[in-house]
Amino acid sequence: MPDRTKGLLEVKAFNRNGPPEFDIADFRMYASEIQEKPYMLDVDYLILGYDMSDDGVVTIKDVWLKKVWQIA
Repeated sequence: MPDRTKGLLEVKAFNRNGPPEFDIADFRMYASEIQEKPYMLDVDYLILGYDMSDDGVVTIKDVWLKKVWQIA
């Protein structure tokens, strides 16, 4: 059976014309999750910054792969 606590990846996307609004903004909830599942500290975050044209075309402009402590 595979180890479901390793190799975890979360994908986050945000419109570059607005502020990033990730669920990690709720710090108390995140801290509680880490206490229950400490392996979540090692999750990789694939972060996509995109622009959207007036006619709805999405263009990815930035791509990052970071750990939670690297996101500022």
